[in-house]
Amino acid sequence: MGREHVLCYGDKLIPGSEKFLKYPDVYKCLNAKDRRWPANGTVRFNYHSIMDDMLSLTMNGNDALTMVHELQNLTGINPQSIPFNDARALSVFCSTDALGITPSKLADVIVNGKVTVGTLGLPGYGTPFARGVLEDVQPKNFSELVKVSGFRYGTGVWADNARDLIKNDTVKIEEVISTREDVMNYLIHHGVESLTSFTVMENVRKGKGIESKRSNHLAELEAAHVPQWFIDSCLKIRYLPPKAPSIFSAMTALRIAWFKVYQPLAYYAAYFTVYAGGAFNATVILNGLASQKQELARIAALKHLTAVDKDNAAMIEVAAEMYLRGMEFLPVSLEKSEATAFKIEDGKLLPPFNCIPALGNAAAGEIVKVRNEHLFTSKADLKKRGKVSQSIIDTMEYMGILKGLPEED
Repeated sequence: MGREHVLCYGDKLIPGSEKFLKYPDVYKCLNAKDRRWPANGTVRFNYHSIMDDMLSLTMNGNDALTMVHELQNLTGINPQSIPFNDARALSVFCSTDALGITPSKLADVIVNGKVTVGTLGLPGYGTPFARGVLEDVQPKNFSELVKVSGFRYGTGVWADNARDLIKNDTVKIEEVISTREDVMNYLIHHGVESLTSFTVMENVRKGKGIESKRSNHLAELEAAHVPQWFIDSCLKIRYLPPKAPSIFSAMTALRIAWFKVYQPLAYYAAYFTVYAGGAFNATVILNGLASQKQELARIAALKHLTAVDKDNAAMIEVAAEMYLRGMEFLPVSLEKSEATAFKIEDGKLLPPFNCIPALGNAAAGEIVKVRNEHLFTSKADLKKRGKVSQSIIDTMEYMGILKGLPEED
C-alpha cells in the first residue's frame, strides 16, 4: 500500500475505543495537498487501517552504547570482536584483582561502604545495589551476569526472594527466577502445558501471582511436581522484566569491562566524557586523591543525600579508583582542552572546558571555536571573543588555567 493511500480521519479524534497513531511530519507521509491540517502539523490515522503496513520504532538514547562508541573511537578496537568469555573481564564482576588494586585500598577512600568488585562506573553494574548483588552472587559467566541484570530490573525479585534462595543454598543461581522467560521455560521443562506455562508467566510478570480468573494453574503445577520454592518465589514477585534487556545490559557491560581491564585510560576517558556532565567536581577531583577522599567523607557524613550529592559521589569514586590504578588528570588547558570530551594526553587524561564549574557545553564549545581561529592572547581577549563572564574568568584563574596569560594585550 502506498503512503498516499493511508486512511486519514482528519483533524479531530473520533470518540470511542479506536486507537490512533500520530505523525508530526504529515507532508512526508501523505499526498493530500487539498486537506486542511491541524495548526500543530499533526495528523491522526486509524491504527487498524495501517497496522499491517507500518513498522513502529521507539528510539531511546543509551549512555552505555554511547560509551561503547566512544571507546571504539579512542582505541580503534571493534567492540563486537570482544569475547564474552574473557576470564579477566568477567572477574571484574566478582573482584578487583584484574584492576591491580585491593578492596582495602578502595575502602580507604570510599568511606560509605566496602567495594569488593571492580564494577565502579560500569553501566548497570556500578551502583551500590548492583555491587551488593554481585558480591552475593559472584557471577562466573555471561549467563549469570544476565541473571544479575534481571534482579536489578525486577521488583520483588531479589530481596527476600532470589537472594535468600541463593544464600541458603536452596537452589543455584541458574535456577532462580530473574526474567519472565525463566518462569515459562522452567515450567515447560517440568512438563507443564505450554499454554499454562505462558499464562502463569504473564500473571507472575504483572505481580498477579499464579492464578487467573477461574483457573486452576496451581493444581497443574503441583501435579507436575514443580517445587514449592519456585511457587513461593512466583508469589513474591511484583514485576518481572523480559530477558532481552537483561542480555543487552550484560553484553554492553562486559564489553566495557574488557576495556576497563585492557585499555584503562581509554575507559576512564570515555566514562567521564559520557557521564560527567555537570557532575564532574573539577575543583575536588583535579586536586588528587586526598581531596577526593575528603569530599567523599563529607558526603558520607550528610544525613540526607540529594541527587546532586549522589552523582557527585559516584563521579569521585570512579576518579579515585583511577588514581589508585596509577593514572592521573592533567589540569584543564586553555590551548589543548576540548569542549566536552576528555582526551588522552601524555599518558594522562586532559579534562574538557565543561568541567569548569558553571561553564556549560554551549559556552565551552564557543571557547574552543574561537580558540581554533587563533589562540587567546590575554584574559581580556578570552572574555571578549570567548564570551566568558568575569566569574568564569575568576574560576579559571583559581584553577590555574590562565597561568601566564596577561590581563590585557
